[in-house]
Amino acid sequence: MVLLLFASMGMGKVMFQRNIGIDSLHFGHAILQLPSGNYFITGAGGLSASVFLYKLNKFGNTLWCKTYKPSTNYSS
Repeated sequence: MVLLLFASMGMGKVMFQRNIGIDSLHFGHAILQLPSGNYFITGAGGLSASVFLYKLNKFGNTLWCKTYKPSTNYSS
């Protein structure tokens, strides 16, 4: 569980809440709501120092998720 996302319509009414993340070692960093109502969520962490990017629709359903892992090739 990395990030607990709440969306509300004012007056305290929760439209959705979601647990987002890969594992307990990852942490959310930023949330951006698009004009369409969709969301981008970024985070990072874990043993592999990976970065993740989620796209949710305006109802909180995952549209896609991408994980970026660092290259282990450090040669110049």
